[in-house]
Amino acid sequence: MQASNNSRAGPGKEGVQDMLDNINLRILAALSGAWGLALRRDEGQTLVEYALILVVISLGVLAAMTVLRDKIRTVFNDIATTL
Repeated sequence: MQASNNSRAGPGKEGVQDMLDNINLRILAALSGAWGLALRRDEGQTLVEYALILVVISLGVLAAMTVLRDKIRTVFNDIATTL
């Protein structure tokens, strides 16, 4: 028996792809409008620069803690035993 075309089956592959393309275009248009305004202003550039500085500092702290983890563990163990 062959399956019948049921209207409840939903759109075909092309219909789904068209819907996804439409959603992607709407999202892209919304983001490009918002980001376009932010990137044209100096405040947007400053925010990105501060975010990059924060990332670099965080990576530095993480690297330092990784290198010094045994010494840090010893200090905290000494404090715990003293208490």
